[in-house]
Amino acid sequence: MSERHVPWSEFASLRAEVAELRSLCQALSARLIVLEQPRLGSAPSSEFELVTEAPSTESTSAAAAVGADLPADRVRAAEKIGAWIKRCLQNEHRGLSGREEIPLATKLYIVVRDIRGTLYNPPRVCNSWAETKLLCCLDKQFGDSIFVGLPTKAEARIAVCSADLEVPAELSRRR
Repeated sequence: MSERHVPWSEFASLRAEVAELRSLCQALSARLIVLEQPRLGSAPSSEFELVTEAPSTESTSAAAAVGADLPADRVRAAEKIGAWIKRCLQNEHRGLSGREEIPLATKLYIVVRDIRGTLYNPPRVCNSWAETKLLCCLDKQFGDSIFVGLPTKAEARIAVCSADLEVPAELSRRR
């Protein structure tokens, strides 16, 4: 059996293609989670809905690229945050959100319910604590507001999907 040497450019191209396919699988898995579970505030249904237009390839590719190569422990933590959001929305005991399991700095916030009780589905995405605080805090009190800070859009997207909420467009664009 002869040994074939692959040129670096071909190897790099194959690596990029594998990374793109991995990202696409992650994005499709996240969509599947959302599609298989009932939406917030809607009754469960066994009926299917006819979709007449496929999502644009551009937004799917961008969403897929953001979720690439996230370590399994951060994916689990983001899913735990989604479960926490779900408990909050169902007025159950909140407990820890799971955010403490991600040791990275917060870069963005997702707001599901503000201090006035307004529910956001898809959640609002804030890029600073100051912006989030305006929505979620009144006289140094947070009331029943639901929000969480996360280090990446990928983790925010996973948390939102795990909470059975719509994914905001801001979480689909690469940053």
